[in-house]
Amino acid sequence: MAKYQIQDFTIEDFRITQNYGDNVEYYKTVSKGALRNGHEGVDFATPIGTKVYAPFDGKIVRDAVGDRDYGNFVVIWDPVQKIALWFCHLQDSIVENGQTVKKGDYICRTNNTGRSTGAHCHVNFCETDENGYRLNTGNGSLGFLNVMDSNLVEIKPYPKAQPTPPPPPPAPAPVATAQPISNPVTASQSGGVFINGQTLYTQAEYNSAMADRERFWKERDQAYSERDKALGQLKDMMTDRDLFKIQLTGFHAMGYTTVEELQAVLKEKDDKIELLTKEVAETKRLASTFASEAKKALDEDSTAIEIGLSALQEAKSLKNDLVAIAGAAETKPDLKNMLARIDGLRRMAEKTLVKASKEVKAPVTEEQVQKVQKDTTSFFSKIFGLNSSAKEVRVQ
Repeated sequence: MAKYQIQDFTIEDFRITQNYGDNVEYYKTVSKGALRNGHEGVDFATPIGTKVYAPFDGKIVRDAVGDRDYGNFVVIWDPVQKIALWFCHLQDSIVENGQTVKKGDYICRTNNTGRSTGAHCHVNFCETDENGYRLNTGNGSLGFLNVMDSNLVEIKPYPKAQPTPPPPPPAPAPVATAQPISNPVTASQSGGVFINGQTLYTQAEYNSAMADRERFWKERDQAYSERDKALGQLKDMMTDRDLFKIQLTGFHAMGYTTVEELQAVLKEKDDKIELLTKEVAETKRLASTFASEAKKALDEDSTAIEIGLSALQEAKSLKNDLVAIAGAAETKPDLKNMLARIDGLRRMAEKTLVKASKEVKAPVTEEQVQKVQKDTTSFFSKIFGLNSSAKEVRVQ
């Protein structure tokens, strides 16, 4: 069984357009965090002028006009159950603050006042203390609870009016005598052919009115269908509007007040991205160029090293020739010719060394040339017993 019992506050049933707890982000933003759980009440799609009736025996504790959010609204309090209901966005009320009302009393009519995008009745429900002050104010919904929670509130239907019993059938009319009928014809003149004093004209008028009524009901049903469709479209538009407001609030929080300012900032960021992209491309190009030049330099160094190694190999071969000639000189009588030949080979060895040095890009110093001459002379001296000059030859 529900904790509280109330009576339905309207005679007809109306569609709910927004439930308790809907649109969390929107209400959190517009209330600056006070409504962190979303919509604090329930919205019913009531046409303008719909009558609202007291849901219980109670007291009117607020009858407000012109509120920025709720517009015109009425608050009724039940001191027995310690609950209160708020009816908001009203057209007007016929009650006053402090007035006592009975369950089912007509208290106000709905409209579209305050912060509202269409005709509806916003209903808040809350628990109170014994003095009528709202409880649960820290629940993220300003203390309001879900009036449509069947575990919390039982809503009993508004008592339907008892149908009026049909009138008793009229007494049988006497048979009219055959006589000419003048116009207009009344019941007294025709002997009761038409009841309640009706004439042929009034009967036709009644039939026409009934046909008009049937046509009106069909048109009304079609209008209601179109209205519901329009309300659905309006709800979608409101959702899009709410999302846009959230995005706009985010832009304002970032310090932007106009679309032009935001576009200018976006263009500046795009320009920076384009500049960085160009710098990255230039860096890649330079890196590729450096890599190519480095490879080329390595290839040239490898070639020079190969040439130098080839020249040194030639020098080593000349040295072998010198050794062979020196060995042959011991058995040859013509030492001068042999030594001259050796001297030529020595000079050739020096030139080869210079060539090798140039190929490896290292200049030949005078000290290196003298060292080669000294080493060559020492070599000759060890083999032939010569003096320091290769041209002064003495045989030991």
